[in-house]
Amino acid sequence: MQRIAKIVVAGTVGSVVAAGGVYAGGLALDDGPAVQAGRVAGDSVVTPAGGPEQHGGSAGGTGTGGMGAGQAGAGRKAGQPCAVTSRVKKGQYVGTHYYKPNKHPWRATGEGPGNKLTYSGEDKVTTKATATLGATYEQISSGVAFEVGQEKSVRITYDVALTKKAFYTIQVNQVFKGWKFHVWQDTGVLGMGSPHSGTGLRCDIQKKNVYKGEAIAYDFWTLYYKCTYRVKGKLRNCSA
Repeated sequence: MQRIAKIVVAGTVGSVVAAGGVYAGGLALDDGPAVQAGRVAGDSVVTPAGGPEQHGGSAGGTGTGGMGAGQAGAGRKAGQPCAVTSRVKKGQYVGTHYYKPNKHPWRATGEGPGNKLTYSGEDKVTTKATATLGATYEQISSGVAFEVGQEKSVRITYDVALTKKAFYTIQVNQVFKGWKFHVWQDTGVLGMGSPHSGTGLRCDIQKKNVYKGEAIAYDFWTLYYKCTYRVKGKLRNCSA
């Protein structure tokens, strides 16, 4: 029986699990593209978060994320389309997703017998969204009721003796809970601001509460530890 270490997550101690099974999808939140792209309404135009379209106009929506008048970004011209996020609403829970970073200390390998894989230290995980649909992280966070784009410190600790003549792998997975969120925007065209306001271009709203689409926000939940070894071409769990 392998010696099982413990993982401490944000001050909470949880037993390390060396269970079998297939990982659920590779959620690339930190080092690569996300597994699921946000679904966007067919007639919508996705604007970058914090971009010039986020400024201006008579947005001031009643829902989350209403914004007031502001200055348009450099390179924008009067008559171009613009949008101001008026509302972000939390949708249904979509389940847990696993992300397994392929780097130390999240992944460690070694050959037995007579060796050990040990580590104790802190690292970071980040909560993210598959798409912003023109909203800022602050607006999305307010809509889903947890911080999106936030780094959290986690403590990783393992100490595993490699007792068999085999090649061992320890993988510490980041586990996230996902929720859909929906975005609405007020849309219009850029117009000239008041010559005395100093705001330059502003978004002149023509349509209110236009549905832009849905995406998924992932909140960090816990860490899941998996230890395996390969012998004679077969992959086995360390507890086997």
